[in-house]
Amino acid sequence: MKGQGTVLVASALEETSRIDVIDVLRCRRSVLESLERCGFLSRPFDITRPEMEDFHSLFRRLDEEAPRCVFNLFEGFSDEASQESSFAALLEERGIPFTGNGSGTLALCLDKERTRRRLAQRGLPVPQGRSFRIEDLQALPWNRLPRPPFFLKPCCEDGSVGIDDTALVATAAALPSALNAKLARFPKGVIVEEFLPGREFNVAFIGNDPYEALPPSVIDYGLYGDLPPYLAYGAKWDGESPAYAIESRPCRDDDPQGPTAVELGRETGRALGCRGFFRVDLREGADGKLRIIDVNPNPDLNVDSGFARQALRSGLTYDGVVFQLVLLALQREEVNRHEAARSLRLPGNRRKEPRLLPR
Repeated sequence: MKGQGTVLVASALEETSRIDVIDVLRCRRSVLESLERCGFLSRPFDITRPEMEDFHSLFRRLDEEAPRCVFNLFEGFSDEASQESSFAALLEERGIPFTGNGSGTLALCLDKERTRRRLAQRGLPVPQGRSFRIEDLQALPWNRLPRPPFFLKPCCEDGSVGIDDTALVATAAALPSALNAKLARFPKGVIVEEFLPGREFNVAFIGNDPYEALPPSVIDYGLYGDLPPYLAYGAKWDGESPAYAIESRPCRDDDPQGPTAVELGRETGRALGCRGFFRVDLREGADGKLRIIDVNPNPDLNVDSGFARQALRSGLTYDGVVFQLVLLALQREEVNRHEAARSLRLPGNRRKEPRLLPR
């Protein structure tokens, strides 16, 4: 039954062998089942490449569905992650409430160099480094690089795409060839930054600011012998990879880094305009201080995801997470309504016709 009480669960429809993309469909099933248990009417909403190239058909489908809310699991396509923010912008234009972060935050966090700069401007700690494009290789500014070892990651990918056994470069002499090879795969840019040798902390948040921090997790790479001391793509998604054994564990209550990680994560969310839910990853440098290495504005929401496990440790069940994300989306809609109505009552706006967002 179509109508305003329906929650559409949006995700990409494409043929791909990428594990992280396929995993979204597993997540969609879990979310649909959870929405049903929570009492919502819900349906899947597939998004195809042609629709994201010509918005008219997508507009038409959304108008026909007239959903109360969109549960947004759309992460773009395997070769075009930037479509994630485009779909969120489309929902914003249509005035349709949706879960998770807005288009501006999604676009900002996908560009890791812009994210680094924004955080640094706000006085938040990030690793030393800079981004490169292919044209920069002719005059590599060695004096602006950190000391080796270096860590290489694509500027405009998520889900650890591009993080593999070539990501860690031990010497300055090996950097040019490693960077050239990485840029050949990711011409939009590659970040070269200092490698932080310490533990990695993952802090998840839920809320529209003020955020509720979920109990942080920590990865101690020293426990895994000869495995790479970082989370590569295979470590996250490939169950056949030896690095899949690397796992995050609950941060001890007496770990002095825990409160610092939470506070830095909270300030990171505010600096980037995060809302709904997000995760911040931090690592210890050789000096023992934490630095922000990544921000995931709409993290994996599978029942066995790190976010779901952290939520459960806080007493929030999977159904509780799904219900709260829908509630937060609807609350944002009400805030938008009030702000729109208030702006119409300001001096100088009295002659304007009301233009409130549709229910």
